[in-house]
Amino acid sequence: MSEFVERRRGRPAVSSAQAIEDHAMRLFLEKGFDETSMTEVAAACGVGRATLFRYFPSKADIVWRGFDLHLRRLAVVLTAQPAGLPIATAVHAAAVQAFAEAVDDEQLWRRRFAVQQQTDALRPGLAAHWLEWAQIVAAFVAERTGAGADGVIPAAVGGAVQAAFAATLRTWLHTEDYGGDVIQRMGDALQPVCEGLSHLLESQEHELT
Repeated sequence: MSEFVERRRGRPAVSSAQAIEDHAMRLFLEKGFDETSMTEVAAACGVGRATLFRYFPSKADIVWRGFDLHLRRLAVVLTAQPAGLPIATAVHAAAVQAFAEAVDDEQLWRRRFAVQQQTDALRPGLAAHWLEWAQIVAAFVAERTGAGADGVIPAAVGGAVQAAFAATLRTWLHTEDYGGDVIQRMGDALQPVCEGLSHLLESQEHELT
């Protein structure tokens, strides 16, 4: 979609879905998700409601845009892992890479996660997105091990890594100084979980050889 052409009161209009998201997340954190209207989001962006709705049909669509992109990237990055790489290593590498691609210098990723965590109305959607995250990993494990799509081991791996990933993000919501390189810290947080799962996965891999 081309850049916005609408202007209000001389304020330059934002020119991308991400810029709209950034304005919206700041409003949601300041006023609350439920208390912020789409009209207020449009005003903060300097665009009309019609333009805003062409990008995002609802407030929830704004909140989930980044997570949806992250899920798609996670699936792509997992698929791209070398065939000879141990499964646990591949899952770790893919999860960290997908996170790295979601992180931005302006901290939009952190504000987005804060809104999702702090808003009761978004909790069902958040649970559904995290379930999909785990299922993407489980599907990868199932394919690499030859296990069924509903197999216990793929589901266990997906659930464990997802839980560690989400828990690590949650720890960063409670401090302004969450310390250093967040990508490296995410990798460090997932490492022991993936190492613990590697023995279980190795037994599955041996059965395939």
